[in-house]
Amino acid sequence: MNDWSECEALEREPGRVSGAWVFRGTRVPALALCENLEDGTTVAEFVQLFPGVTIQQVRAVLVYAAKSTVSVIYVYILFDQRVPVPLRKFLPGHVVSTAYEKGWFTLKNENLLNAAEAEGLGGFLTTDKNFQYKQNLSYRSLAVVVLSMTSWPRIKQARDVVLSAVQSARAGEFIIVE
Repeated sequence: MNDWSECEALEREPGRVSGAWVFRGTRVPALALCENLEDGTTVAEFVQLFPGVTIQQVRAVLVYAAKSTVSVIYVYILFDQRVPVPLRKFLPGHVVSTAYEKGWFTLKNENLLNAAEAEGLGGFLTTDKNFQYKQNLSYRSLAVVVLSMTSWPRIKQARDVVLSAVQSARAGEFIIVE
């Protein structure tokens, strides 16, 4: 069982919901968030589906999970439009959307990260090698993985390294895949 005791958005009591970690002030288990996001529900949809849970609570849970050793079922990831879409099939257990699919393809970097955070995404993949010099992630609730190549054959060869980078990334970090 995961230890969520330091996450202020969650609480648990032995006699309530069989002692499961739930969103503070509700009976909605944290596991419901994991299952729904894994099945493609957005954070905005989740808070509509479960009245009483706030977007701030969801973001706090996702940030806590990203910064801790708590295991989560997946990471909800956004691909920049320059990342080849077939890479998503090599990231098992992760929910992947693209900037294009979200309609965010015209957003500038900071606005793109803001939109991703607002939806509770935990990771952003890009091939923009200068991204780390343009953005300060220290206050961000997501991690950024920068692929140093745009060639699909090269990325496909490095898929295990990319998967490892995605799995080890923590909120507020840049990881560069050479």
